[in-house]
Amino acid sequence: MIGKNGTQPDPDFVLLTSVARLVPDSASAQAAMAAGIDWDRFTALAIGHRIPALAYRGLRECGLKPRAPALDRLAAAAKRAGLRSLVQARETVMLARAFRDSGIGVLFLKGAVEGAATWKDPSLRHAGDIDFFVVPADARRAAEMLLAQGFLPVMPELMGVLGSLRLRSPEVSFRRPNTNASDTDVLVELHWGFTTPTALFPVPVEAMLARAVPVAIGGAEVPTLPFPERLLYLCAHGGGHGWTRLSWLCDVAEGLRSADTVGKTATLAAEFGLTRLLTVSCHLAHQVLSAPLPAWCGTETSGERRLVAGWSRSLTFVPDADAARGYRPRWRKFRTDLALRTGWRGKAAMAATLLRLRRIQVTAPAANGSSPPAPRSAPDYRAVDEP
Repeated sequence: MIGKNGTQPDPDFVLLTSVARLVPDSASAQAAMAAGIDWDRFTALAIGHRIPALAYRGLRECGLKPRAPALDRLAAAAKRAGLRSLVQARETVMLARAFRDSGIGVLFLKGAVEGAATWKDPSLRHAGDIDFFVVPADARRAAEMLLAQGFLPVMPELMGVLGSLRLRSPEVSFRRPNTNASDTDVLVELHWGFTTPTALFPVPVEAMLARAVPVAIGGAEVPTLPFPERLLYLCAHGGGHGWTRLSWLCDVAEGLRSADTVGKTATLAAEFGLTRLLTVSCHLAHQVLSAPLPAWCGTETSGERRLVAGWSRSLTFVPDADAARGYRPRWRKFRTDLALRTGWRGKAAMAATLLRLRRIQVTAPAANGSSPPAPRSAPDYRAVDEP
C-alpha cells in the first residue's frame, strides 16, 4: 500500500481500506492497528471519502473497539450517512413507482441502487443524490412529474433545454425540502444522456434501457443496469472524476470480489473503446483495496502505471470539499479522460467536441417562478455548436 510519502505504508489508510469492504480484512486491520493509528486522521479520511458507515461497521466486524474521541465523531457521521441513505432509498422507490405509473422508461444508478445491489444494504453506501436516466424525448415529461411532486429546479434557466443533446452535461438537478428526520433536502438529478463525446461512457440511453434489470430495495423493484454494464459505468464515473473519492473505488472493488461476470464487462469495454479505462480501474482497485485482478487485465503500460500510482497516492489524503464532490478543472479532466479512451476515433470525438464548446443561451424560468440557490460548484453546462 502506497503511503502518504509515496513509499511507506500508511497505517491509517491501510486500516480504512481493510474495513471498507463487505467482508473486512481482519488480519490487515489488526496489523495496521499494531503499527499505530491516528484516529483523528482515520476519521477525517473516512468522512472525507464518504465511507463513514462502511468504516464504522468494518471496525466492529473486525472486533476492533478502540477508545478514542474521534471514533465518537465517526459513529455520529455513520449514523447521519446511514439515515440519509435510507431516506434516499425510500425516495428512489417512490420515484421508480411514479415513473412506472407514468409509463416513462427510467434507469437508476449509484446511490441506493448500488447500496442494495453491491452492499446488500442501502444504509452502507453514501447517497448524496438520486441519479436517474431517461431518453431525451422523455426529459420534459420526467421534469413535469418531479415538479408535480414538489421538486424545484436548482437551475431554473435549464428548464428550457430539457432533452437537448447539445449540452455538455445533459442533466438538470431538482431539490425538494425534506420533512423527514434526515434534516436534509432530497436532491435528484434528471439525466437524459450518459455522456456527450467529451465524456467516458458514450452509450445512448435507449441502448441501456433495453438492458434494464430490477434490483430489490425494501421489497420494491427499481430498474438499473445489469452488473457488467453497471461496473463499466462505475469505472467511467469514478475515472471521469479522477478517482478523487474512495467510495467510488470501493464500489468497483466490491464488484470485482463478488461477481463472476467481469469478463462481459471487458467485452463491453472493447466495444465502447473503454478498455484502458477498465484496465486502469481494475488495477487501481487491486492496488488500493486488494480487489482480485481479472486475468484479462494483464500488465499495465507505463502510462497506465502512472495513472494508477498518482491516484493511489492522492487517495491517501483527506479530499477537500471540491474533490469530495468530484469536481476538477475542465482541462485537467479532459487530459485524463483523453488518456483513458482507447482508439483514435473516440479521442478525436472528445477533442473536437471540447474545442467547439460555447455558452448555451437559456432563459426559461422555473415553472413556479422561484429560483432555488445553485450548488457551490455548479455543473459546467455548455453546448456544442451544431454542424
